[in-house]
Amino acid sequence: MPKSHGRLNEVFSSGSSGTPVRVVKTGLAQVFWLALTARFHLWNGDDMGLKYGAIKTQKDAESAKYPQGLRARAWGTGFPFATNPAVILNLNAKTHEQAEWLSRTKPNYLLSYPSILEALAKHCLHEGIELPSLSRVHTMSEVLRPEIRRICREAWDVPVYDNYSTEETGYIALQCPKSEQLLVQPEAIYAEFLDDAGQECSAGEIGNVIVTPMHNFAMPLIRYEVGDFAEVGGKAACGRQYQVIERVLGRTRNMVRLPNGQTHYPDYQDILDGFDHVVQFQIIRRAEEKLEMKLVVRRALTKDEEGRLSAWLHERFQYPFEIAFTYHDEIPRAPSGKFLDYFSEID
Repeated sequence: MPKSHGRLNEVFSSGSSGTPVRVVKTGLAQVFWLALTARFHLWNGDDMGLKYGAIKTQKDAESAKYPQGLRARAWGTGFPFATNPAVILNLNAKTHEQAEWLSRTKPNYLLSYPSILEALAKHCLHEGIELPSLSRVHTMSEVLRPEIRRICREAWDVPVYDNYSTEETGYIALQCPKSEQLLVQPEAIYAEFLDDAGQECSAGEIGNVIVTPMHNFAMPLIRYEVGDFAEVGGKAACGRQYQVIERVLGRTRNMVRLPNGQTHYPDYQDILDGFDHVVQFQIIRRAEEKLEMKLVVRRALTKDEEGRLSAWLHERFQYPFEIAFTYHDEIPRAPSGKFLDYFSEID
């Protein structure tokens, strides 16, 4: 490995199979991460003289705990531009604590997981909490459903900008400046989207995401299966000649295997339309023909509402599963900090 590629460091990821993955990276790989982070902010039109905020996992969780959180001198370590300070809160803070912290620290931009932003925006709407300093929201790590964009606009009148990355490969795609498309970043990564026969997908088709990071010579990942499926797009709305991803569907391990052996992704889009009193949900496959829907709510669902959700689950899952509804104060996250809309205990 060339010495000019810098020092080595280790990163850990949950990996495509859910099994922890250890990857060794070079300083050069980090330079490309920082460069694409800068591009993300430039494409979004972010003013680096303003305050950045983040609610996310911290290695030293104690240093960023509520109520103080953590104050950093810049938006990120090694960031290539001068910036104003950043404020960070560990994601284990309760939703009402997150809202209070944001009201007090007044960041202009906010980075977090889509699931956190959804619960936070609903809380602010319900409690009449305004965040006038907030001008943009940035998302990471989880699939961003369209209704989360809508709820952020309704609560705070802000746009949402997404990106697609993994710990082990770095950035894969950034949101197009002119649309909600994701554009693959060719300076850093080579991406393929393959069908069941291993052939390249065309626009409108859904394929398995295969990537080759171009610069990490310490531990090359050649045609690495990320573990996601994505819908391939056509032309970028901004005119850039990049590969286009219309949407990321999520992890292969989140696919549902029906009792007849067929597999598919349930569509969770707009699941909570008409259920504004439902703050959060999670669906668990408890047995071959049984699903549990865990709910965090402001009030329990009526029998009619449970019936409507059951009908929705039967339609989206394409099978008449037996469904049990359970109510919780909160739903735990995965050890990585990510939130899983669905997981199976039997697959």
